[in-house]
Amino acid sequence: MTACFARSATGKRYPYFNCQTRDCSEYRKSIRAEKIDTGFEAVLRSLKPSKQILDIAMSMLKDAWDQRGDQAKQAKSEIKRQYKELDKQQDALVERMVETTNPKVMAALESKIAKLEEEKLLLTDKLSQNTRPKSTLSEIIEPLRNYLANPWNIYENGSLEVRKTILKTAFAVPLAYNRENGYRTPQVSVIFEFFEKITSKCEMAPTGGLEPPTARLEVGYSIQLNYVGALLLCDFET
Repeated sequence: MTACFARSATGKRYPYFNCQTRDCSEYRKSIRAEKIDTGFEAVLRSLKPSKQILDIAMSMLKDAWDQRGDQAKQAKSEIKRQYKELDKQQDALVERMVETTNPKVMAALESKIAKLEEEKLLLTDKLSQNTRPKSTLSEIIEPLRNYLANPWNIYENGSLEVRKTILKTAFAVPLAYNRENGYRTPQVSVIFEFFEKITSKCEMAPTGGLEPPTARLEVGYSIQLNYVGALLLCDFET
């Protein structure tokens, strides 16, 4: 679809889109831009989740954030353990060098000690690397919540780059439009697909019982919550 303007007799310009694909049945047929824009607004507004689902999403994000912190700590502990193990191996080799007078054995031991020293340097480099996240949880969670709560509002008031980001994070593939029937069923991203599934489960679940609905959902979807929480971090922390 190519954008263009039509001019009225009074000189007023009206935006249109028309197809430029020669073998298409809609070739050179025009569609008012207002019609396409209004349809897109309806599609994006439909992605707005309920407050309950949004609260669950934020819980997922916090869980994923905590898991990443724990994993980083475990990784550092493992590196320190490996470093101590290499130290012990080096000490044992040095003791053997002191006890031996065979030149070939000494050369072999020196080579092993040098190799262990290289491995220790690599571990030291890993320990010195900054494993702290680029942003704090509060810096991520607020803009993310605002976006998920109302994608259209962020899109409508955002810059071109923000709009491109929303299109990439809200839809798995570009939207398809049919001149006669409008927008086809959108293929939403995994985040909004999850919201749709959990919303349908919410509607199907019985309202009775002692447990609150949110608690039942969190128990039944614990694995999926962690997975989607990690996806949220990947998409939005930069």
